[in-house]
Amino acid sequence: MGPPDDADRPEDAASRRPPGAGPASALPPATADGERARRRASDRRARGVLVAVAAALVALSWLDSLPALFLGLVLLQAATIAASVRRGRVAGTRGVETGAPRVTTTASGRGWLSVAWGLVLVGIFLDSAPLRLAVCLGFAVSVASWPLVRANGARIVLRRRVPARARAGAPSEVAYEVATEDRRVARAVVVADNLGLLARPGAIEVAFDLVTATPTQATVPVTFERRGWKRLRSPRVSSRFPLGLFEVACDLAAPAEVLVHPREGRATPVLLTRLSGSDAPRAAAMRPQPGTEELYGLRAFRAGDDPRRIHWRTTARRGETTVVERRDEGFGEVVVALGRGVGRGGDADRRFERAVSVAATVVRAAVRHGVPARLLLGERAAPAGLVVRGRTGLLRALDALAEVRAVADRDGGERRPSAALGALRTPGTVVWVTAGGDEVAPTVADALVLRADDPDLARWVRGLP
Repeated sequence: MGPPDDADRPEDAASRRPPGAGPASALPPATADGERARRRASDRRARGVLVAVAAALVALSWLDSLPALFLGLVLLQAATIAASVRRGRVAGTRGVETGAPRVTTTASGRGWLSVAWGLVLVGIFLDSAPLRLAVCLGFAVSVASWPLVRANGARIVLRRRVPARARAGAPSEVAYEVATEDRRVARAVVVADNLGLLARPGAIEVAFDLVTATPTQATVPVTFERRGWKRLRSPRVSSRFPLGLFEVACDLAAPAEVLVHPREGRATPVLLTRLSGSDAPRAAAMRPQPGTEELYGLRAFRAGDDPRRIHWRTTARRGETTVVERRDEGFGEVVVALGRGVGRGGDADRRFERAVSVAATVVRAAVRHGVPARLLLGERAAPAGLVVRGRTGLLRALDALAEVRAVADRDGGERRPSAALGALRTPGTVVWVTAGGDEVAPTVADALVLRADDPDLARWVRGLP
């Protein structure tokens, strides 16, 4: 069985994994070669077992004495049990051997084989040759299903395709593609994938009635509950065809990883108007005239603006200095600063996760409406923050928010964006997002402060848990 093939979603195919974000989810060539080597070794051991059993049966058929035949069967059973126990102990010390199929007896198989073995022992002393032959034939057919089960599932290749990025609380598609390595046909194949407690569903089982050389794919929607790197465990491919007395199973090696972005809400019209740097009456006060489409609207006067752009009529009517904003100027940069100071305890963690979701919502709203944005997290590697422009910048900002952590100690000021925010020359709107607690308030005038524990937060962002 082959290694998993982790592919990006179509919309994320051109995106790159952030540097230093952890090990790649793709299976290295050395690991794939090791899996193939273990599978070949398992095939050789299986052929050796079949040859040894056939030779033992042929040797027992030469005996014409019932006591000698009974003693030979008992010795063969003892040797088989001892080899099985030793193999189980070795497997327990080495762990699960990935890439190589393993055949085990099912619960129904253990019950039936015990009964069948007892019937064989009783049939040895029966005078009826047809009855003795029927009992031995039934036991032989039951035991012969072992190589059939192994042959049915030993040549299955599984490719698991997971999205490179996902959003917490939103469904993502995980695809499972199975095929056989040659022209053989496999039946009743089950793919089991344990995703853990922070995913819905926590465990997946996909059944394939018929698997051929042509790949067959099944897609399952999966929802991840928390942001950050989600490491998916190794999936297992198994089959009990035929009879269901034995099961062949194979675990794949390298698990996949998904970067889960924070949850996002919906930006309200009030927030969108604030991000644009003007309120609704000012935006409607001046509309572009035909032939003057470079005029976008009006906004409040800021330090450094050209006095020749002051709109005197609106200034006189409103009683506030108002300037004309041109389309090529945009709305000015929106600086989103995430306060990372938070207390201890489960409630503090919940409020910080909510603050991260608010920051992600504001950044996406700015990008969607063409407003240039900057994200400040107080990281030493990026003291000036992340410039968010277009889809690429949005993905980079959401990646950073997916991995950001709170600073619980009071001495972590260098990792809080207060100093970086004061050093920036911000011509636009400043949005300070905080989890509450003892967070230091921003020193920038007219900054929009969004607190995760504020009941009035729904005025700006809706749809958050």
